[in-house]
Amino acid sequence: MPITKAILTWNGIPYLATELVLLYKSTDTEHEGYQLDYDFAKAEMSVEQRGWLQAALKTMNSSGHKWLEKNVLHKDGFWSAVDTLIAKPEIVIDRPKGTKHPRFDFIYPLDYGYLKDTTSHDGGGIDVWRGSLS
Repeated sequence: MPITKAILTWNGIPYLATELVLLYKSTDTEHEGYQLDYDFAKAEMSVEQRGWLQAALKTMNSSGHKWLEKNVLHKDGFWSAVDTLIAKPEIVIDRPKGTKHPRFDFIYPLDYGYLKDTTSHDGGGIDVWRGSLS
């Protein structure tokens, strides 16, 4: 990677390219927060950045890496990933339609819950609404 792509600037402040930071973090994916960093950053990276990271991970981990396995699973793109996500986990409805929100003055118009064994940015499961307003 050319140095002009490795060290970037924002408002005059230099910083390392996202893919380089993630490559470093890939050496310890059990470190608290590194997996979340990867999950969030991956969605914001360009095709070129993701491609570079994938190539670097393959070079450094010839026997495989868990971040490579996830990308292989969803090689067909976003909708393939959504199909996989919805098909596998169990939906847990913890706030049925008509129940009151535990903290706010709000009645749920639909069943609300989460996908079991998933994690969203807030640390809980990925939110799910089930039903129809009509």
